[in-house]
Amino acid sequence: MTDRPIYYLACPDCKKKVSPNDNNMGYYCEKCQKAKPDCKPTYNFTVGIGDFTTRIFASVLGEQVGEQMLGMSARDIKALIDMPPSGESSQYGPPISAEFKQVLDKLKYSKSVFLIKAKMDTYSMGSDNQENRVRYTIVKQLDASLREENHMLLQRLSSYEKKRF
Repeated sequence: MTDRPIYYLACPDCKKKVSPNDNNMGYYCEKCQKAKPDCKPTYNFTVGIGDFTTRIFASVLGEQVGEQMLGMSARDIKALIDMPPSGESSQYGPPISAEFKQVLDKLKYSKSVFLIKAKMDTYSMGSDNQENRVRYTIVKQLDASLREENHMLLQRLSSYEKKRF
């Protein structure tokens, strides 16, 4: 994890990033071209996901998936991040509160099933050099039930068997 927060402050109407007003009274949305009295913290972070074959990094954007993964709203996470740090240095970057560390530690090495969207992006690496990269975004976190997953796989296998004969 980097020093970048796992959320951004969003306009409650259009969901675009807002900036604090000059007088520190409310926020300003460039897209709506309006001052807003309040903003909505919205998840935007990257997680490493792996199994026995490989590891990928996927983005988490928006409230639904972030709440599923962390078990609380981005507003509640912001409150934990804003708490005074526990003083101890952490592997997550600068010192963080003990409560926020507990939330992050619960995620490490946890088992989950995700619905992931993959998109091929082309990046320009100079005048004639272009590089294709796959960008992954988590769309939904599904319940990780081995029983249900095995049942679904058995149904899929039986459908292939029926097609074969």
